[in-house]
Amino acid sequence: MSKTILIQEHLRPALPVVLGCRDYQEQEKLLIRVDRILRESGVERLFVGLSLERFGAEASGKVSHADLVGQSERSERALRCTVLKNLLGEDYREMSVRLAQCELFRWFCKLPELEAVRVPSKSTLQEYANWLPHEEMVKVLGVLRESMGQEERAREIGLQAELEMDVAWVDTTCLKANIHFPVDWVLLRDAVRTCVKAILVIRRHGLKVRMPEPGDFLAAINAQAMAMSAASRRKPGSKKARKQVLRKTSHSPGHRKDGHKPKAASGYSKMCSSKAPHEPKGSRIGN
Repeated sequence: MSKTILIQEHLRPALPVVLGCRDYQEQEKLLIRVDRILRESGVERLFVGLSLERFGAEASGKVSHADLVGQSERSERALRCTVLKNLLGEDYREMSVRLAQCELFRWFCKLPELEAVRVPSKSTLQEYANWLPHEEMVKVLGVLRESMGQEERAREIGLQAELEMDVAWVDTTCLKANIHFPVDWVLLRDAVRTCVKAILVIRRHGLKVRMPEPGDFLAAINAQAMAMSAASRRKPGSKKARKQVLRKTSHSPGHRKDGHKPKAASGYSKMCSSKAPHEPKGSRIGN
C-alpha cells in the first residue's frame, strides 16, 4: 500500500520581467506551459511516487521522513532537468552552465537559490537522465499520453483540445545516408556496378554479342575488392599481395592481352550493318 508523504513546496521567486527580447519571452511562456503540464497531468506526481518506492525498496535500514522528503525533491529536479535538457538539446556540461547562468531555467527545475545558487553538475545531470528504469518510464509516459488524449484532462492542463496520440507526423525530407567508408577499391567496385547497370540496359535492347555477361564483371570486381582489402598494408608481404591483385585486374572478363577484339565483335558489326537502313546515293556531303 502506497504511503502519502506531505511535502512543502519551496519558495519559488517570481520571474523577472524581461523586455526587448522576444525569444526569451517565448521561451518563458513555453516553460510555464510545460510546468503546468507536469503538475496538472500527474506525470510529476507519478514520477516522484515511483522513485520513492524504488528508494524504499533499496534502502537497507529504516527510512525517515526527512529522507523521503529529500528523495522527493531530488526526483523532481531529476525529471525537470531532464525535460529541460531535451528541450534545449544541450550536453551535460553545457546544461550545467546554462542552469548557473539563467534564472528562468533554475525556476523551472526548482533549484534552491535563497542562500546560494546551487546547480547540479554534469555528472549529476547524467545520473538524472537514468533516474528510473525503462519499464517505469513507460508508465510515466503512458499517464502523459492519457492526459493529452482525453478532452477534459487536456483542458485542465492548458491545452485547447485533446491530441491525437495515435498519429505520428515525421519529416522524412532529409535523412542521413547510410554510406560506407570511401575506400578506393570500394569506390572502384561501385563504379563497375554503375557501368554494369548501363550494360544491362543496352542488352535489354538486343545488343548481346559485344561483351560477356555482366554478372561476370560483378563477381570479378567483388573478389578483387575483397582481396585488396585483405592485403592490409600492416601485414608482412602486403605490397606483393597488392601487386598480385593488380595483375589479376588485367585478366578481367572480356579483356585480352594481345589487344585484339573478341570474335563476337565481327558478329556485332554484321548485325549492325544488316539492321542499318541503306543510305541513298549522293546523300553524303564531302568536305
